[in-house]
Amino acid sequence: MANIKILLVALVVLTGLPSLAEPADTGRHAAPMILVVGDSISAGFGVPIQQRQVTLLQQQLQQRVPLVTVVNASISGDTSQTC
Repeated sequence: MANIKILLVALVVLTGLPSLAEPADTGRHAAPMILVVGDSISAGFGVPIQQRQVTLLQQQLQQRVPLVTVVNASISGDTSQTC
């Protein structure tokens, strides 16, 4: 049992698990970021960039939270398999 405890402590120390580490107090707060993951609809396939859902979302959010960033990681294309 003692070996397991030592192994767990070693893993925590070596990997520096972020959930156990205290955040550094830099006096600054990170700007909020929203990651959009989706298909061709959220990617805006065939839609001008000014009219894409993610662009409109970012514009609306920035009126309320000026520092927010919206990242679109959506993939457009044939992502399904036919049988």
